[in-house]
Amino acid sequence: MAAKRVTLVVVEVRDRVGALAEALGPMAKAGVNLEGVVAYGVGGGAASVVCLPDCSDTAMGAAKEAGLKARKVEAVLLSGPDAPGVGARLAKRVAKAGINIKGLAAMVVKGQHRTLLWAGPKDAEALATELRAK
Repeated sequence: MAAKRVTLVVVEVRDRVGALAEALGPMAKAGVNLEGVVAYGVGGGAASVVCLPDCSDTAMGAAKEAGLKARKVEAVLLSGPDAPGVGARLAKRVAKAGINIKGLAAMVVKGQHRTLLWAGPKDAEALATELRAK
């Protein structure tokens, strides 16, 4: 399984109609290509839009220029052949290392999984080390 360090850009928005377009529009206008996006409500009328951009600095600049609240988060992107139990084995490995995962997004396309994992700031380096991310 290949493991790569990546930088996410997380945009915090109000949970309402049009919020996703509001978060993604400035990045598109700046020419940022997004390799992945996960958006979800976090309660209290708020939502998070987690983006995997080709250039986190440009994505952050575009979000900030648009007046959006955004932050960078270090993560690990895994890829490899899909098989039953891949996710369970990965979760067990990370838990055994004492790492608390803050988010996970996974998808399988043509028999290959792509799994994005991120932890809190104190566990980010441990996660990358445990997964041997380059």
